[in-house]
Amino acid sequence: MTREAAILAPTSIPAPTSSSPPRTPLRPLGRAVRGGDDDAGRRNAPIPLDQNIVLIGPQGAGKSTTARRLARRLDRPRRSADTLCWAAYRTLPAVRDAELEMAQRFGPEARDDRDRHRYLTRLRAVLVDTHGRRGWRETWDAMRVQAAVAALEGPGPAVIDLGAGHATVETPESQERLAQALAGCAVVWLQPWPAVEDSVAALLARLEAVGRRASPEALRYALNHRLPPRLCTCTVYTEDKGPGAVAEAVCEALGISLPPR
Repeated sequence: MTREAAILAPTSIPAPTSSSPPRTPLRPLGRAVRGGDDDAGRRNAPIPLDQNIVLIGPQGAGKSTTARRLARRLDRPRRSADTLCWAAYRTLPAVRDAELEMAQRFGPEARDDRDRHRYLTRLRAVLVDTHGRRGWRETWDAMRVQAAVAALEGPGPAVIDLGAGHATVETPESQERLAQALAGCAVVWLQPWPAVEDSVAALLARLEAVGRRASPEALRYALNHRLPPRLCTCTVYTEDKGPGAVAEAVCEALGISLPPR
């Protein structure tokens, strides 16, 4: 499945079947891997106090909730790519031009981004028609990076939630721009469990419990196309922890001492 197909895939959640892959044994709580490897000497080395803390991961991983907790406990400002992304997308000429075409085809309400799936489906259709599939993929990558950069810019040190997918880009130009934007940040990847299928099952259950829809294929894609280890300071497996415990696990992985409550 291509990246854009995964993102725009139907969001209905199928019922579990007996043919589902067997789940691997659950791991002990609180696992954190530093730097994408097992270099024990690097684990829990304190990050510089002036570094931004950036949370990334798939939909439902707890990025927004954890970011709010961390920002409050560390007395830092918080920014979210999900709240900045639509304005950031529209700074790109290709998106502005496509929205004019969308308005002609579908009416002026086509620019309404409250229904994100419908908006992106229409935007993709216009860009594929006018620039081909390659043009759509390049524009989509540029959109995601533009949103990430918008969140990373600003006063700091801050706690920043990049939202689902804003750190998953494909073109070399977008990858290089994202790497430059993340330079000097403490980047934390969140996911429930080390095994992809365990994480997909947990994420679907979490999202369904709060009335949100997700595509298993999109979640699987995000987990299999995560940020390269060289750009990731550490991975934190949230498992069945509550938001406060996840925030503490992030701080422990980064070598940060939380102030008393």
